[in-house]
Amino acid sequence: MLKELYLEAIESIKSSAESDQNKIERRRKILTEGKIFKIETSGGEKAFLAIQDLAWGHIKATFGESPRTAHKSLAEKELKEAIAEAKDRLAADATLRQALIETYFKAIYSSPETLFEVPRLRVVKPIFDSQARAKAGQDFPAAFAAHRDTWYANPTSQINLWVALHDVKATETFVFYPQLFKQVVQNGSARFEYEKFKTQAGFGNSQWYSADLYPYASQDLSSQDEHSFALKQGEAILFAADHLHRTLAHDSEEMRFSLDLRGCLPTDSETGLCAPGIDNQSKGNAICDYRPGKVSTGQGNES
Repeated sequence: MLKELYLEAIESIKSSAESDQNKIERRRKILTEGKIFKIETSGGEKAFLAIQDLAWGHIKATFGESPRTAHKSLAEKELKEAIAEAKDRLAADATLRQALIETYFKAIYSSPETLFEVPRLRVVKPIFDSQARAKAGQDFPAAFAAHRDTWYANPTSQINLWVALHDVKATETFVFYPQLFKQVVQNGSARFEYEKFKTQAGFGNSQWYSADLYPYASQDLSSQDEHSFALKQGEAILFAADHLHRTLAHDSEEMRFSLDLRGCLPTDSETGLCAPGIDNQSKGNAICDYRPGKVSTGQGNES
């Protein structure tokens, strides 16, 4: 059953009695224990708008002035090429990466040793046939099957950021299974090797599929409650990479565009500030491709 997820603003986790550093660390601890937080845009509109302008500038340079309806005018091959080009443009934009770090991650990171991936653009086309939508996880598991990001050799201390590039309904985003956060879920991560994934697949190649390159949950989840969320443009969520989640196949008239970025403080794993990771058997370590980013010493959007 699809339920809407209650999202608490991360700025609400504060106490005048604790230091800024303790506040930041406590927020990360709560995240690695399974809490999912929302980042609102109030109080810092200029920074949020700048990120939107940067992202949409790349997207429109690739798709034209109406990116969300490009699937109606472009042939399938042209659309795939445009999506791949847009993903490459955003991933290569160091200014966008730094803006995301300073604007969204300052509520949970302050150490200069924090590592971040590159920005990742997500594009989800509509699927109008109801039967095809229901089978999307089976037919296109690399894009729609339930998984934990830790099954892709990401660290259990990793925190994911997901940013809405336009208003999104709860039926257009993705779902979490918070009740399974600390439970073993049968999956194919034992076959996953990060170095093989980098050379044979990599981000953005989910239009084709191989079980050892795209691990997903192999047990039946049909009886499990699924929790989705809605966001306004510029709003975002933060969640532990160890959360089981899956992208929703939607039937909106427009394509869904979103942006994500992953962060990780390596010492968190050493101090036990990390998610359970109880069912991950992947090989390798994706953190080898993460790089430092300058983290603001501000405290989110608090007044």
